[in-house]
Amino acid sequence: MQLDFYKRPFLHICIPFIIGLFFVFTTISFVYSLILLVVILIIAAFFWKYVTTNFGVFQYFTVYIIGFLLGCFVALLHKETHASFQNSGYVNGNLVQLEITELNQGTGDWNKAIGRVNAVFTNKGQVACDNDVLLYINKDATNIRKGDVLLVGAEFTPIKNKHNPGEFDAEYYWKSRGIDVAAFACRDEISWIDEKEPSIFDRFLDGFSSYLQAALHENLSGNELAIAQALILGDKSLLDAEIKNAFTNTGAMHVLAVSGMHVGLIMYLFITVFGFFPRFITKKQATWVVVIFLWIYALITGFSASVIRAVLMFTFVAVSQVSAKQYDSLNSLFLSAFVLLVLNPLYLLDIGFQLSYLAMVGIFLFYDKIEKLLQFRQARLKELWQGTALGFAAQLMTTGISLYYFHQFPNYFVLTNLGLMFFSTIIMGLGFLLFVIKWVPGLSKFIGIILGFSTFVMYWIVQQIEAFPGAVAYGFSVPLWLVVFMMLLFIYLILYAEKRKHLLVGYSLYFLSVIFIVYERNAHMTKSELCVFNHNQLVIALKNKNEIHCFYKSKPEQVAKIHLLIESYSKQNPGKIFYHPIDKKSIQFKTGTQTLNINDAGKFVGMDWNDQKYEILFKPEISPNSSIYMPWVQNGDGHLLKNGALVLKAGL
Repeated sequence: MQLDFYKRPFLHICIPFIIGLFFVFTTISFVYSLILLVVILIIAAFFWKYVTTNFGVFQYFTVYIIGFLLGCFVALLHKETHASFQNSGYVNGNLVQLEITELNQGTGDWNKAIGRVNAVFTNKGQVACDNDVLLYINKDATNIRKGDVLLVGAEFTPIKNKHNPGEFDAEYYWKSRGIDVAAFACRDEISWIDEKEPSIFDRFLDGFSSYLQAALHENLSGNELAIAQALILGDKSLLDAEIKNAFTNTGAMHVLAVSGMHVGLIMYLFITVFGFFPRFITKKQATWVVVIFLWIYALITGFSASVIRAVLMFTFVAVSQVSAKQYDSLNSLFLSAFVLLVLNPLYLLDIGFQLSYLAMVGIFLFYDKIEKLLQFRQARLKELWQGTALGFAAQLMTTGISLYYFHQFPNYFVLTNLGLMFFSTIIMGLGFLLFVIKWVPGLSKFIGIILGFSTFVMYWIVQQIEAFPGAVAYGFSVPLWLVVFMMLLFIYLILYAEKRKHLLVGYSLYFLSVIFIVYERNAHMTKSELCVFNHNQLVIALKNKNEIHCFYKSKPEQVAKIHLLIESYSKQNPGKIFYHPIDKKSIQFKTGTQTLNINDAGKFVGMDWNDQKYEILFKPEISPNSSIYMPWVQNGDGHLLKNGALVLKAGL
């Protein structure tokens, strides 16, 4: 591997730049920044010891310092120009003027929208503002459209996690999009003011997108329509929980999120088609046509970080090839990351961005070495192994961060991706063919049938793999520092470690890291505890080793949310789930060495667990803060669950 600065400058610039961004977004402490800078220099010195280069150590240190300070500057500039909406002077009761920039149809009573706030009307007058907010609009307001300018009187509150074990980190997700407040608005809390006239380009994109969606809706339905629309156009609005879970549990959710794989397939399809017409279009012309089409595709599919990364990379490759310049894939990857992060530093917090770039780093660093481990003479077997090696290379760099975020690992990811790569290519090709011949009724119907069947078979394969024993391993809880350590250690072992003693030390450290992860997972699987959830309904989980017993007192329409809450809990704390509605005044339950008695007294619920007594209060007037509508667990000084669930360990 060549690390000469002049061959891969953005590899050296982007890494400290990213770390500078990270530290400003997580802490503004100058002391911590200096400590990190010292760590960067030590790591850099460690790597340069094993690299022969004409670029001196002092020059490398200078580049790393400049990159780090540049990252800090860009992050601070972003913070300064994108101040939090909570600092705008808004208080409950103020009117907010905003423009709807995104609008997604929900499956329940609410549609989800993103609004760009233009002004806040306070007692002191109008305050100019430029922030994005999350707005849930009740479906009784049916006339709201993208581009509408609204006056909203609903209460905007900070987006906060409930801190229940295993729950989705909504606060982090919306922070990565620059949003920190949300509101629920009904029709009588919304006044329509104006609408923004879309530009000619926006009208073209909307019309083009509507045409593509119509082509799918006219020829597909049900699960096939939902999967095809997500895979081809990146629109996941029709996907239900069952489909999402099936693809997630088999390690194939990236197939339904438009990413570099989709861009690569489009490139392959178009270049193959243009190759049949060399008299009409040259290779250079075909390259520029594909570049233009990919940027249009990126616009239609929502400009996600993974798509922009792939399109930027292909653009750099195309420019290099057309201009006969030397091209380096790893340098182009980090160049695209640098450009994206300068334009929007919050991409760094986006999970899709992280997974996408780590996967590509794994492919560029490890694919060749893995692919050479086995040699096949038969072309089909060789292609099959190359696809497998590609999946392994990507998975090696993404496994740690996936365990950190999702607490699960799909054991059959290789098998899943082999099947899905084949069907994804077919579905993408048929989908684009359908878009071209949409206006030919008989032919479009025929292509639609084949497309629907291909989508059906792909989903059937996913379902079959999900049904395999041990398809998903749950219960992983990996600290972020260990994720970073293992990735750096793996890079060192693959690329730099040559002497036996270096290999021995490296693999020993890696083996100890794996043992630590397995030990922590086993502890989560076998532990016993009681958890009272931070929820507006009474939800109690009693975990006894490999069993989870959920006791709940809830309205019928809230039961589905409780199931989702417990299923999220079980991903971090695995066990077979049993549900027990509190439909009697008194419940006595025993499992293993644990005993739980629940007495429903109406205004409060008494709970006796292993000879410890608690009272769970729900009425706002009983809690110390009348504005809190969350449970108050009374035992001694009491526990207000506003800031998280109450978890009690057995034997403590």
